[in-house]
Amino acid sequence: MPELPEVATIRRDLEPLLVGRRVERVRIHRGAERLAVTDSPRTLERALAGRRVEAVGRHGKYLLLRLDDGRTWVMHLRMTGSLVHAPADAAPHRFERARIDLDDGTTLRLNDLRKFATWHLVDDPAEAMPRSGPDALSPAFTPAWLLARLQRREVAVKAALLDQAVAAGVGNIYADERSEEHTSE
Repeated sequence: MPELPEVATIRRDLEPLLVGRRVERVRIHRGAERLAVTDSPRTLERALAGRRVEAVGRHGKYLLLRLDDGRTWVMHLRMTGSLVHAPADAAPHRFERARIDLDDGTTLRLNDLRKFATWHLVDDPAEAMPRSGPDALSPAFTPAWLLARLQRREVAVKAALLDQAVAAGVGNIYADERSEEHTSE
């Protein structure tokens, strides 16, 4: 599953490809209907067509595409999702679940082996992330914040850090209490 650093890299790579681009068409493929969380797949496809991407952001493990109508397209890749920027005539990947055609003749493809990825189209990104705490790299994630959350819990540090309400974006790899040095002993 992409964790905060991987999603930050995806965001950085997508920003120059998407900002200022208009979405010409979105197709959620048959069998991947659960991708669309806030609307039916066809309604979501229609709502996204013609929208221009104004900014590409991130909160925790979520990608946030701010659109020209003020709404945000919130994407979560979950366990096996990936986004691939490709020419329009590129052959679809075996696990392609959705295709976004852009006004420059390129596409963004969602590939997802297990079909766990989700898309939300919302007025406020918090609607798609109701239990999300501060991003683990944001100024709001302070030692004081973490101490206040940990003082009320009787769980292992790793379990507390994996709680996205405590530290949005931290996953198993980065919360693991063991280091490489200790695992080889």
